[in-house]
Amino acid sequence: MTTLEQFLANVVLLESEAAEHYERFAQRALQAGDVELESFFSALAELTRIEANDARISGGPGARANIRLRKLPEFTDHPRSAIKVGGDTLLDLHRVMTQALELKRRCHAYYLSMIALSTDSTLRQTAQAFETESAAHLAALEQWIVRLSA
Repeated sequence: MTTLEQFLANVVLLESEAAEHYERFAQRALQAGDVELESFFSALAELTRIEANDARISGGPGARANIRLRKLPEFTDHPRSAIKVGGDTLLDLHRVMTQALELKRRCHAYYLSMIALSTDSTLRQTAQAFETESAAHLAALEQWIVRLSA
């Protein structure tokens, strides 16, 4: 069975890897001329690094009181201000979004499995805190995919 320390070590690895990918996705969005999507991925990378750091130094998201968090950028329903992109670039952005969604689903699935399988109540509570944030990030990614598909 996984201990709290093992769980937190896995969180550090998962979230650190995801943050690196989100930074790369931000650069690809910027190269495609989509400043809003670049801002979203940059913010997601920052939040993901905060989650990894929480796991590394404090034992979970509960210690966030002393850390200033940035919210993920919200978008409106008005036409996007991004530069209109051609078919290949748009396809590349869809690939980026699909990869980002898979990364976040992997993290989310791990948190859900720890909630379901652990007999340690502290580990379950910690996993629940990470799962809650992960679910919010998943929802934001799904909104962006819908938006790009429109």
